Amino acid sequence: YKQNVNPLGKVPAIRDSDGTTLYESEIINEYLEQKFDCGPNLMPEDAAGCAHVKLWNHHLNNKLTPAHFTFLMNKNDTADAELQKALEDALQYYEDNLQGPYLAGNFSLADVSALPFFERLVFSCRKFKNYEIPKRMAKLQKWLETAMAHESFLVTKRPEQKLEEVY
Repeated sequence: YKQNVNPLGKVPAIRDSDGTTLYESEIINEYLEQKFDCGPNLMPEDAAGCAHVKLWNHHLNNKLTPAHFTFLMNKNDTADAELQKALEDALQYYEDNLQGPYLAGNFSLADVSALPFFERLVFSCRKFKNYEIPKRMAKLQKWLETAMAHESFLVTKRPEQKLEEVY
């Protein structure tokens, strides 16, 4: 299935009934948001708001994800402090740019994309690195508390046992 739908051989990937074939989470999310009207809009209606959602996703995919992965997978204790700082620099973007109560003000595809990642980040850093997001990042902590209490997250949240199986 992976190679037939996604030429990169990765998941997620979808093939819609009209033959549209897509891969990459944020592209699939935007497509589904535009195609189906199933509730509140997850993309702002104005161009600037949409751009901000895309900037959040860009930071997540290009800064935070690599910083988290590099820190988590590091086995060289002498490099941990430097890699932890890189992770905290990437987290600081959230602290500095949150518009609250959600990433782009209202609950959006920025939150939809970030929440599963942050669920794994919080779990894996706590479990394998004895690391917590710094308390000084109060806006980020408040966003995590608010967003992780959102109904759409609660019904899709993985039990810690399932998260541990991933790692």
